[in-house]
Amino acid sequence: MKRLIFIFFWILILSNPLFSAVGDWTTYTNMNYSKQILLKDGYLWVAATGGLAKFNLSDETYRKITNVEGLGGNYLYSLAVDTAGTFWFGAKNGTLTKYNPQGNSFRIYDFLDRDGSRLWIKYIAPDEDKLWVGLNKGVSLFQIYKNDGEIKETYRHFGNLAQEVEVNSVALTPTKVWVGTVKGIAFAPKDDPNLLDYSHWYSFVSGQKGLTNDTVNTVLSVDEEIYIGTNKGVFEFNSTDSSWSFSGLNNLIVRDLKYSSGKIFAGTNSGVYVYESGAWSQVSTSGMINGNLNSVAIETSGNIWAGTEGSGISVYANSTWRNFQIDGPPGNIFNKIAIEESGKIWCSNWSGGGSSFDGITWKGIQDTLRTLFGILPWMATVSLDLEGNVWFGSWGGGLFKLDPQGSWSKYDSTNSGLRPIRPDRSFTVVSDVVIDQTGTKWIANWEGWDALGDRCLVALQGNQWTPYFKTDGIKSNLINSLYAEGGHLWICSRDVGLGFLDYKGTPENKNDDTIHYYDDVNGHLSGRDVRAARFDLKGKLWVGTNAGLDLWDPEIYYTIYFRGVQLPEPLGPQVNWIAVDEMNNKWIGTINGVGVINDRDSFIYVFTTTNSKLVDDLVWFINIDNSRGKAWIGTENGLSSFQYKVPAENLCQVHPYPNPVVFRTGDEKVTFDVPLETKVRIYTVAGDWVAEAKSGGIGKEWDLRNRSGNLVASGIYLFLLFDNQRGTCAGKIVVIRE
Repeated sequence: MKRLIFIFFWILILSNPLFSAVGDWTTYTNMNYSKQILLKDGYLWVAATGGLAKFNLSDETYRKITNVEGLGGNYLYSLAVDTAGTFWFGAKNGTLTKYNPQGNSFRIYDFLDRDGSRLWIKYIAPDEDKLWVGLNKGVSLFQIYKNDGEIKETYRHFGNLAQEVEVNSVALTPTKVWVGTVKGIAFAPKDDPNLLDYSHWYSFVSGQKGLTNDTVNTVLSVDEEIYIGTNKGVFEFNSTDSSWSFSGLNNLIVRDLKYSSGKIFAGTNSGVYVYESGAWSQVSTSGMINGNLNSVAIETSGNIWAGTEGSGISVYANSTWRNFQIDGPPGNIFNKIAIEESGKIWCSNWSGGGSSFDGITWKGIQDTLRTLFGILPWMATVSLDLEGNVWFGSWGGGLFKLDPQGSWSKYDSTNSGLRPIRPDRSFTVVSDVVIDQTGTKWIANWEGWDALGDRCLVALQGNQWTPYFKTDGIKSNLINSLYAEGGHLWICSRDVGLGFLDYKGTPENKNDDTIHYYDDVNGHLSGRDVRAARFDLKGKLWVGTNAGLDLWDPEIYYTIYFRGVQLPEPLGPQVNWIAVDEMNNKWIGTINGVGVINDRDSFIYVFTTTNSKLVDDLVWFINIDNSRGKAWIGTENGLSSFQYKVPAENLCQVHPYPNPVVFRTGDEKVTFDVPLETKVRIYTVAGDWVAEAKSGGIGKEWDLRNRSGNLVASGIYLFLLFDNQRGTCAGKIVVIRE
C-alpha cells in the first residue's frame, strides 16, 4: 500500500500537461475563391477552394472550417443541406463530408473510381433519403440512411453524351433528374430502375433542338420548367416538343441560376442579372469588388449574395454592394517559405504572388507590386539574406527585393545581370535564390539568354553581378533549385542531374572554379530531374529527384556515389524537397505526402491527408523553425504547420513524456525534447548509471532498458541532461510495470 501511495504521489507532481500541443496541425488556405454558396438559418455557407466559411449574417463574423476541424477535403466544389438539416460538402479529392451542426460532428465518405483514383464531387442534389452526386465522371446515387450512408450505383453514360463526362450540375423535379455536363445536358425519369442503361437517358448537345452551347454550368428547375446556364447564355427547355429556346445573356458565362420571389437570378462572369417579366436586366456593379461570379444566393428580404472568383463574398442590399474578404494567404500554392528569427514567415504563392504571416495576420504583396511596377508577377521562390532583405524570384517579372525599411526594388534584364527567355525579351524568370555564408546571392536565371550565350546563374555581391554561362561549365539553365553549403553551390537541374560548383570563395572570379555533375550514370542518382539536395548534421548528402530519394554517405563512399533510399508507401516517387531539423530528422516532401527519417536513417513518420491533418498530399517545400519546434509544409493546396515539439528555453524546462510511464509490451519509450547534441543519462536514485537515451524521432528516447538491454524494474529514476551550450539539469521519471 505504501508503495502504491508513493507512486501515486509522483504521478500527481510529474504529470506533464505542457506537451498537449505536440502533434498539433494547423491549416492555412485562401477561402476567397467561392465555388458555391448557400443561405441557411441566418448564415451564409461558403464552399471555397480552401475550405468552408460560415458567415454570420447578424454580426458579419465568420468561422473557417478546414480538414483540421473535420472536412474530408479543403478544395470544395459543392455543398447542400438535406431535409433533416444535415450539411453535405463535396471536395476535389473525392471526399463527401457529412456535417451535423447540432453535434458539430463530421463523417467522411470516399468516392473512388474503378482504378482507385479519387473522383471530384462537383455537385450535390438532396432528394429525400438520397443524394444525387455530380462527379467528374458521371453521377452517383448516394443513399443517406442505408448502412449509415453508401453509394447505390454510379451512372457514367447519359444518352448520346460522351461516356464518363464531367458533371457540373444536377437538378430535380418531382419526376425527373437533369444532369448538366461540360458536353451537353441529359434527363431521365427518377424512378427508372435501370438508369445504368445509357439508352434510358435523353440527351442534347450543341446544334440539336435549338441548343447552341453545350457547356452547361448550372441547371435550374422552376415549377418543372428547366433553365440552363451555359458558357454563352441561358436556355429554356420547351417540354411540348423537347426543344430549347435562347433566353438571353448572349456570350456571358452563366455559372449559377437561382429562383426567388418570381425572379431568376444569374451569377455570371460579369456580375448578377435578374430575369423578370420576360426580360433580363443587370444589377449595378458599382462598388462590387469582383464581378466574376461562381454562385449566388438570395435572402427572403431580397438581398443578393454573390460568391466571387478570388475576391471573397459580396452582398447587394439597399442598392449598395458591400464586400467581405476572408483573412488568409493570397493563394493556395506554397512553393517556398522563408522564416525570420521572430517566427514571421514569407511565402511565394505562385499565381497568388507573395505573402507574409506574423502568426496573426496575412499580408499579400501583389497590390504593392502592381502600384509600384505595374505588374502582377507569379512568384516562384523567396529567401532572406543576412541583412534582413527579402528576395522574391518570379516567373517572368525578374527579381524583387524588399528591404527592412519597406522599400521595394525590381531587377530584370534592363538593370541587372539577369537575362530574359530568348523568345520574349521582356520575360525574365528567376526559379530560385539562395544566400551563401558570405551573403552572396546566387540566382537561378531559368532559360536566360543573350548574345554571350545561355546564362544559367548569376552571383550578386553588393552591386556586382557575375553571370555564369554554359561555357563556364554549368550544363543547363533549367535549374529547379540551388543549395549553398560550406562555400560550395549545389545545382539541382531539370535535365542534367546534380551539379557541384566549388567557387573557392570568389564568385566574382570564375577562373579558379571547379564543377562536377552527377546523374543516373555518373553517381547513380535515381533520375536526372533533380528537385532538392541537403546535407544532414552528420555530413550525409540527401538528394530528391523526380524518380526517388538518394543518399551519399561519405563514411561509406569516399567519392560521391549515391544509393537509392526506399520510400514507404504511398510516398513518392517524386521528391520535391528535403529539410533537416536540429535533431537530424530529415523531412522528405513528395508528391504523395511527407516522410520523416530519424538520425539513424530510418523512416519514423509518414504523413498524408488520409492518416493526418496534412492539408494536401502534393508537397512542394518544407522549412523547419527549430526554435519553435514547428515544421512549415507548403503544398499545392494550402500551407500546413506541424508542431513536432514544444521547445524549452533551457534544459530545466524539458519535461520527459509520458511521465509516469506504464509499460505493458516492452515497446514503450520516454521522449526528451532536446537538441541532438544534448546528452541524456538515466540513473537510479542511488546514483548508478542505468542507460543513455538515444536519438529518436523527435529528440532523445529511452526504451526503458538498461545498458545490458534488459527492461528496468518499476520505480523512480533520475535523468541528467547536459551539453556544452545549455549546461545541465536533472529530474525524475516514474516507471510502472504492469
